[in-house]
Amino acid sequence: LEERPIPKIIGEDDEYEVETILDSRMYKGNLQYLIQWKRYPVEEQTWEPVSNLTNATEEIEKFHCRMVEWVAW
Repeated sequence: LEERPIPKIIGEDDEYEVETILDSRMYKGNLQYLIQWKRYPVEEQTWEPVSNLTNATEEIEKFHCRMVEWVAW
């Protein structure tokens, strides 16, 4: 069993690393992404508002590119 990473401290906040973004949804009028956290089990995936993902812009772009490819297929 792999040991869970310690979050990075950014300002006053803990920050965990995004492994991949699996899905998106609108929830109460806000965009959220389903996050697979790096080195965490599937059971700990969470829906996060885009405002919590300010340092995950590359992963968000990759997710949207995959969705465009999937729709075009």
